[in-house]
Amino acid sequence: ECHKEKVQGVSWHPFDNHTLVTGACDSFVRVFDCRTSGQHKKWSVGSKTEVERVVWDHFQPHRLLASNDRGQVVCVDLRSDNKPVWTLAAHSDAVTGLSLSSQCPGCLVTVSQDKVLKVWD
Repeated sequence: ECHKEKVQGVSWHPFDNHTLVTGACDSFVRVFDCRTSGQHKKWSVGSKTEVERVVWDHFQPHRLLASNDRGQVVCVDLRSDNKPVWTLAAHSDAVTGLSLSSQCPGCLVTVSQDKVLKVWD
């Protein structure tokens, strides 16, 4: 009952099998510990924006990335309840695909409704 809009992204933590991240059209990324009911942490990815995708950073398991419909990618640190760690203006339209390399730390691939694929290192 915590989401106010549809959920567009969901991903299990790569190492902690009780932790789940979701991203919704209400502009929030939420992280749940499935062992506890009714509790979660949340971060905004921008005012009046929709979360498109979410992905965990398996090289820094306390961080996750989320993309939004404004062409941005944000990095969230679970240890902080404040703003995202950084925001990347990646595309001119919604970032509809987001993937971190499993072999190269920090290598990010984004795709967008602007019909462009970008590799970030």
